Amino acid sequence: MDAWRCMEWSLVVRDRRAGVIHQVVCADIDGDGVDEFLVAMMGSKPPHGKEQDAPAVDLKNGKFAKFKLGDVSAGRVATGNYRSSHVLDFATVSYSVLGYFESPILLVLLYEAAPITAEKLNDEVLFRVPRPDAIRIVDKYPVKQDGVKLSGQTRTGHGKLHERTQTPAPFEASTITVKAEDDTISTRNEGGVFVLFERSNTSGLPPFTDMSQFCAHNLFPLRFPSSGDEFYNLVGFHVRYGDDSDEPICHIQLWTTGVNVSELIFKRGDTRTWPLWRTSADGMPLFRDNGTVDYPWHAWIAGNGDPDKQKFDVWVAFEFPPFISLPKEANVKVPVPGTYRLINAKAEATATIEGGDSTDGASLMVSRSNLADQTSFGSGTWDELVHIEECVVCEFGLAGGDWAKVDWDEVKFQIRLVDTNLVRSVNKNDDSLASQGQDWIFENVNDMD
Repeated sequence: MDAWRCMEWSLVVRDRRAGVIHQVVCADIDGDGVDEFLVAMMGSKPPHGKEQDAPAVDLKNGKFAKFKLGDVSAGRVATGNYRSSHVLDFATVSYSVLGYFESPILLVLLYEAAPITAEKLNDEVLFRVPRPDAIRIVDKYPVKQDGVKLSGQTRTGHGKLHERTQTPAPFEASTITVKAEDDTISTRNEGGVFVLFERSNTSGLPPFTDMSQFCAHNLFPLRFPSSGDEFYNLVGFHVRYGDDSDEPICHIQLWTTGVNVSELIFKRGDTRTWPLWRTSADGMPLFRDNGTVDYPWHAWIAGNGDPDKQKFDVWVAFEFPPFISLPKEANVKVPVPGTYRLINAKAEATATIEGGDSTDGASLMVSRSNLADQTSFGSGTWDELVHIEECVVCEFGLAGGDWAKVDWDEVKFQIRLVDTNLVRSVNKNDDSLASQGQDWIFENVNDMD
């Protein structure tokens, strides 16, 4: 706070309240845990290039990032939970002073806190989006097209599950279009990425005989010369989470060429478009010595037919960051190979294989029993358990080929459905969180006399 005391403060609101700055309010308007200053001001719209001054925030030297939030002069500003108890909005009242400047109509404006924000990042655009589980207020957007494209997992109102990843399986291709018959799509907590393309009403109408007829509205004067070829690149978009992590989600850019322009055969090592790059036998991309993805020679070939039948291609590149899984070490107690039964001491229940026959497709049953009983319940012989020190989650198999996944915690573990968060519980009211009703124990049947 010494830096604040050393700063020179001046009176900007005079006794007649006729200064340029009318009111200053301190509030955490963006919900990031750090308060901001909202300044109610009068004056005309700043000239181009002066609407936003955003130096690095430096509290020691009293420097702040400054953003212009509205074009209408304000005499007073107030913050409040006008729409939701979880979202802070602000409202302004237009400037009017008795005997000085009396507004014929007092204007009250509500500024709703936007969960998605946009700002300039060098010569590109940065979008900050909330994490799906942090959204308190949602909007419905009507989609008129036959389908939408997505990355992630969704479920339609009819219960049909669609799951799409960033790229298809090795050496395969798949559509990312999802059609919902009832016009509703829902996702799990991790959300989904939807891409919607709409027809432009301001960029001209095809067919085009020259690219000068196609108007692209670009707020940033950025150009990419291309050695005499008519090649175009739209300013890129960065998408990051709007929290303290500043975690990148992806970078998006669009490319196209002029009408009737063929791009010569070339190699490109700084973009990724499946399945053009070379891969190993397991589908992982191969890299050159300089760290770029190993692309084969490829080309962009245009036709030269009737202009009325011509089309032009636009490449949309979604550049995702690499996903890195860090190994964690744990002291895991692994049973030795043998015959076991699975017991839940709290509920006096035993997990058994239906019919005692551990063949493919056999069901894993839970039966109430007296744990003092020495019956093995036909749980079968466990396959040899493989232990990897860096792996917290271990897998084991039932004789016959059924598989399950367990999280070890000393001698207790949980039975999970593979690749899900569904936990086998003896109490149907238990949720997927850890509880005693979901803890199971290996009991060695061979040790029973």
